[in-house]
Amino acid sequence: MFTKLFKFINLILVTIVKPLMLLLRFYYLRKIFIFFTSRKNKEYCFVKKNKTFPYLKQGSDIDIYLNASSNLLEDLLNYLDDSFILKFKVFNISKNIVHVDLLFNNKLIYKLDFCINKIENSIVKINNDLLNLTITNSENHTFKFAFKKFKISFPNRDYDNLIRYIEYKLYPSKVHHLEFLNKATAKEYEQLKILVEENLDKSLDL
Repeated sequence: MFTKLFKFINLILVTIVKPLMLLLRFYYLRKIFIFFTSRKNKEYCFVKKNKTFPYLKQGSDIDIYLNASSNLLEDLLNYLDDSFILKFKVFNISKNIVHVDLLFNNKLIYKLDFCINKIENSIVKINNDLLNLTITNSENHTFKFAFKKFKISFPNRDYDNLIRYIEYKLYPSKVHHLEFLNKATAKEYEQLKILVEENLDKSLDL
């Protein structure tokens, strides 16, 4: 009897929680998109766009390059602090990396992963100006989400290919970046070779 009652209660909780979490995800994403839509172009750019964007599953990372001279991060934290329901924690990973975890009841909903000023890693030597070059060569991506139009900055295709190439070299298990690069046209592939030679200490190797 108690087993059946427990299963029934659990079913009710699942029925309630799933729609609630979906609404929370939409609420959090909408808040993020509203903020970044309000910012100036060439100040930041989202990178490594998820193929399901703007519909991101719970726990997803949103990778963002940020110009060091920008006050965007400070403004974002103030904006989040004034938001209803939304809670967050800030982790200063290093001088150039800051994580902002968006939470609900201490559960991670989304992670904003900021890379500021330059791209850090210990495997591939990267041009110190690449982050700013990527932002400079970004384009506005307009889309609709929750019945509202938004505008977010992403790298152009050439720099997107380069960032994904670097990410794949750093983390070979992320095969979705390789799959993305394999769809490059002959012209895009030649441009990738040029950008790799200009910004990395190794030639293109796919």
